[in-house]
Amino acid sequence: FLLPKILNKWRKKSVISASLLISGSSLLALSLAGLFPIWIRIAITSFASICIGGSVAAAMIPANTLIQEKTPRDFGGRIYGLLGFLATAATMLPLMAAASLADIFGARQIIILISFVLFAGFLYTKRHD
Repeated sequence: FLLPKILNKWRKKSVISASLLISGSSLLALSLAGLFPIWIRIAITSFASICIGGSVAAAMIPANTLIQEKTPRDFGGRIYGLLGFLATAATMLPLMAAASLADIFGARQIIILISFVLFAGFLYTKRHD
């Protein structure tokens, strides 16, 4: 119920950019949560998980809306079919790479790396906004 209110006030690109920042910060907090006592760890992981879930929705809904607005009606089915295929195909390679790197360097370091990739995405969107 919050996302429509946010999208009415802010541009879709700004919401997507903010969701990259929130996701990166939340992943960084998750990776560092193990350094704290258990009760703080529970609070950090709970809050970070809620933030990640909200930021994924805040990124996906405006992105799909932008695709719908910019795509000609005749190409809608083709675009979404291609988007589904590419999302599936593009997930496999990074997933296998992240799993292999996590075995070598450890999960915490890979999660930190992914959070920095999200921060880089945020900076890129801010620069090209």
